[in-house]
Amino acid sequence: MILKKYFFIIFSFFQFLILFVYSAPTVYINGQPFSRIRDKITQPIFEGVYYSNGRYGDIKYTDKPRKVNWNNKNSHYYFTDSPFRILSSNFEIRLNGGSYDCKKEEIIKKCGLVPLYSYISPYYNALLYTTNINNINNGWNSNTKFTLIGYVAKEQRCGARLEVNRIVVRTGKQVYTRLISNNNIIQQYGPNFMFQQSPYMEKTKGFFYAWEPIGNTMNFQEMKNEKQFGDNNLVDGLPSPKSKQCLRYQWFP
Repeated sequence: MILKKYFFIIFSFFQFLILFVYSAPTVYINGQPFSRIRDKITQPIFEGVYYSNGRYGDIKYTDKPRKVNWNNKNSHYYFTDSPFRILSSNFEIRLNGGSYDCKKEEIIKKCGLVPLYSYISPYYNALLYTTNINNINNGWNSNTKFTLIGYVAKEQRCGARLEVNRIVVRTGKQVYTRLISNNNIIQQYGPNFMFQQSPYMEKTKGFFYAWEPIGNTMNFQEMKNEKQFGDNNLVDGLPSPKSKQCLRYQWFP
């Protein structure tokens, strides 16, 4: 009994030590923990599946509800619940003009953020995704238009605990990319799926890290309203001037 109790104490100590060493340090922005503004500065990503004439196509991810509306009307993309949260491509409009004015670059650096881009592959005429433009084939890189979707984390920092994997599926001429959390993959396909070789799949585990959805799963209209309402306010609660430039460096007559 004493030996068992002693073993439990030693095991608990090492478990605590591992958590202490490997837990992400608290990131401070403006003298405050990033967690203070995390839920205000992150937003749902919009995931839409192409469907037309009984056929499914690629998957589109965007941070802009207006683009979502346009695509729903003209390009047959159908958007559903958000799988995770990101920082939008223009998240500085929630900072500039308030107490977090000019803090965009500091947040990117301290949180280890990277840009998430979409682009159309000339080989497959389908949307693909990358966090590093330099990794794209240089043969046609110069002619490729990259669209900034938003910012995600390279590692689990600033509360970005959700590991997101990239799966590119090629079936003949049809290609689509799924950005899906590792938790969902384990639930749907089992714990070994990302390590299994598939002839028509390109799998990238830990493609990036994102933030978990807040509260209950929201429908598209609720997510759209959250995005539009959020951009109207700074993270510290004041009305947002929606400026992409730091206001402290601007001169007003």
